[in-house]
Amino acid sequence: MSALILEATEFTPKVVLDPGSNKYEISGESRPENSGKFYEPIITWMEQNLKGVKSGITFEFKFEY
Repeated sequence: MSALILEATEFTPKVVLDPGSNKYEISGESRPENSGKFYEPIITWMEQNLKGVKSGITFEFKFEY
């Protein structure tokens, strides 16, 4: 599985989905102009890469508001 890492912008959060380091985190401000467009690749990655995970994972949400 490859990692999905997106750097934060003024309006979008940092996204780290890294099975190699077992780190799953979305952090920062989440005010994208089009939330569907921003989150669609993240949801797709999760559906494709976490489907067969047998053990638990910890997903951290660290949103600023």
